[in-house]
Amino acid sequence: MKKLLIISVLALISLVIYSCEKDDIVNPTFERLEITSVDLPDTFLLGQTYEMRVNYNRPDGCTHLQGFDILPVQQTVREVQAIGARYEDEVCTQVIEEATDQFLFQVIYAEPYTFKFWQGQDSTGNAEYLTVEIPVR
Repeated sequence: MKKLLIISVLALISLVIYSCEKDDIVNPTFERLEITSVDLPDTFLLGQTYEMRVNYNRPDGCTHLQGFDILPVQQTVREVQAIGARYEDEVCTQVIEEATDQFLFQVIYAEPYTFKFWQGQDSTGNAEYLTVEIPVR
C-alpha cells in the first residue's frame, strides 16, 4: 500500500512539473526609471536608519518598480537608481505616471553623505543626476 501511495505521489509531481511549458514563463525586461524628486532628512544622526522617499516616472502601465539599486561610489557617496520591471504580456497604458516609493538607509559613517539620484541621460548619452548632500551630526 505504501508503494502505491509513493508511486501515485511521484506520478502527480511529475505531471505537475511536465505540464508547465517554458512558454508560460514571462521574463520581464529591466530598465532604470527617471527619478524626479526626493524627500530626504536635512541631517543624519550617526547610527540611525532613515526612510528615503523617492518620486520617479513609470514610462507606461507595464512597468512596475522592482526596487532601488544603491551603489557605493566612494565611502559616503551613493548612486541611487530606481529599477523597473516591464512585463510585455500585460495590457499597457502609454501614459507616463509619477509614483512614490521609499528605501531605508542606515548611517554608518560620520562624514557627510552625497546621494546621486539617476534622472536620465542628456542628448549626448551622459548620465544626469539629482545630487543631494546630507551632513551627519
